[in-house]
Amino acid sequence: MPASPNQPEAGRTRWLAGALLGLLVVLLLRRYAGINHDSVLYLGQALVRRWPEIYGNDLVFVHGGGQSQYTLFPRLAAAALELTDPATLFMWGALAAHILFAAAGWFCLKALLPPGQRYWSWLGVLSLPTMYGMVRMFGYSEQFFTPRPVAEGLCLLGIGLLARQRWFLAAACVALAGLFHPLQAIAVVLVAWPWAILQDRRWLHMAWLGIPLLGLALGGVAPFAGLLKPADADWLYILRDNTPQLFLTRWTTIDFTFLLVDVLVLSYARHALGGPFGTWCAA
Repeated sequence: MPASPNQPEAGRTRWLAGALLGLLVVLLLRRYAGINHDSVLYLGQALVRRWPEIYGNDLVFVHGGGQSQYTLFPRLAAAALELTDPATLFMWGALAAHILFAAAGWFCLKALLPPGQRYWSWLGVLSLPTMYGMVRMFGYSEQFFTPRPVAEGLCLLGIGLLARQRWFLAAACVALAGLFHPLQAIAVVLVAWPWAILQDRRWLHMAWLGIPLLGLALGGVAPFAGLLKPADADWLYILRDNTPQLFLTRWTTIDFTFLLVDVLVLSYARHALGGPFGTWCAA
């Protein structure tokens, strides 16, 4: 039968309605929490760059300034503060990061799942609880503005590009994510590498890159030197008290339960769905 002239318009209407539903889910379930948690630290780092004459002598920034040496975020936020105030920047920045995450999630699922499964999976990503691993510490799509949700969206774009065999663009997205939040980029590499090995075992040779990294660490080259830096008793006490996720002995039963559920869901999805999505589940 010939296509109806109204079919393209109906398709666009369905697409728009589906996108608006996803946006409403984000707005209702990921309500902005204000300049909260780590965003307080990043705001301070942006302020000291924007107004060093006021904040430059603060003891926190005189002695290192926290995580600012590992991310471009404070520099970009400081530049944005020339155009707007912190409250506006962090509120709209948080919304933009959420929209980036939602769009990147759809971009991935469109490449990995058949048409009948994509949309419901996408709504699940947007609406289900975001906790994983050690539930007191980790969750994606956090409700305040930091470099982490920006990096999460970029990493998802990288995965979507890899699924489409766009290797160079994928590497560029992950590298850009690393400029915002190196730990997020490392995490996606640790998933993408096994996926690449499942495509071609020659990717195992990437393990040789560990040798020059070890050499940089032994040579005391920052930031790799920190990989081999021992913790004294006082530092170890602080680590155990403030970052319990680093020590499995500090995990509770519910932490291991959440991790086990993640493994079971991935295993079932790999078995039930197979195809490109199943391969990523295996990775």
